[in-house]
Amino acid sequence: MGVGARYIGDVLTGNRSTWEDYVGAAVGGAVGGEALLYTANPFIAGAAGGLAGNLTSQAVKNISGKQCGVDFGSAAFDTGFGALTGFIPGRPRLAGVNAGRGSDLQVFRQISTKAQNGTINSITASTAQRMVQGAYYEYAIGQGAAAGAIGSTLYGEFSQ
Repeated sequence: MGVGARYIGDVLTGNRSTWEDYVGAAVGGAVGGEALLYTANPFIAGAAGGLAGNLTSQAVKNISGKQCGVDFGSAAFDTGFGALTGFIPGRPRLAGVNAGRGSDLQVFRQISTKAQNGTINSITASTAQRMVQGAYYEYAIGQGAAAGAIGSTLYGEFSQ
């Protein structure tokens, strides 16, 4: 999801992100997804994903020699912007997706609660897919990730 959002951000802004930025986007997307799974809080998940993605991109750029040190302003911006994207509203109710008994969103919430309580040891691929669909739709994760990628690109443009 993070990589797709980075690509969408690049297309919309005309930017060409580096491979290091895409590595960061992948890590940020994974961290944001995990944070949403265990907290069920899109604000925390957005902040965690923004920070993880930013710091990963910076670390890889430091290793590859394209950057020296850490840009704390950039990290703070992506963290804050990630948290703010939690305010993006979800979509209208759709039976089976985010409304009704047994909906994807209900599955997401049930499994999240079980994971937080430590009462579940594994999740099947089909259940994980339903969880992603429900959370993605309800919490506007795609829109938030794309907004984060665009915000990060714009921050980079204006801070130079």
